[in-house]
Amino acid sequence: MALKPVLDKLDAVPTALRSHYVERDGAFHLALDGEHPDAARVGEFRDKNITLLKEVDALKADRARFDGIDPEAVKADRARLAELEKGHTDTPARVAALEAELAQERAARAVTEQAASRARVRDSLRPIALATGAIPAAVEMLLDKAEPLFTIVNDTVHAQPNTFSRARPGCALTPEDWLAEAVREFPFLFHPSTGGGAGASTGATTNGARELRDPSPHDLGRYADDIRSGAVRVVTSA
Repeated sequence: MALKPVLDKLDAVPTALRSHYVERDGAFHLALDGEHPDAARVGEFRDKNITLLKEVDALKADRARFDGIDPEAVKADRARLAELEKGHTDTPARVAALEAELAQERAARAVTEQAASRARVRDSLRPIALATGAIPAAVEMLLDKAEPLFTIVNDTVHAQPNTFSRARPGCALTPEDWLAEAVREFPFLFHPSTGGGAGASTGATTNGARELRDPSPHDLGRYADDIRSGAVRVVTSA
């Protein structure tokens, strides 16, 4: 009679053989000398089951972690990243080239702004110089001498920093100050005087404009608006 390894009851087992069974965990197990021949296989099967259960749990956790992520989108992002990394070695050279272009652009802009400022200085001084008696054909030569001394601030002509009047020490140079000096220093750039005499006056008229004779810097400043408008014409003694 073949004996089963595990039985729920011993009713079917002859009385003489019942002593070969041991009750364990609510069942009757056949007592063996040594391990059951399938014990190793059972243990291996059990270990594999435990490993598989752990892998299933890990897969469930990964699925929850990556839920909502599009694999194709990830693949595309990796491809773009690879392309960017290829060009990474060229980045310093590209940055240097862009910085050089920016420096050139700034330099060109500064030159343009300086040229525009000089042009505005000349445009502001030209009518004053002509009203003071500068020869029209020579006025640009006169402005060449005046231009480095002045700049434009808030649409108004101002002396460059540390540029002072000779007639008024410590005071910033004004266009009228400079023209008064220029009449004496560069008389060949101005029309010859139509008369002589000391001191400034506005008695005579020429072409409807009053004449300001031999003006001082103070006189030029006093009549600056009239000189600009053409109401007063500056004349000097030879």
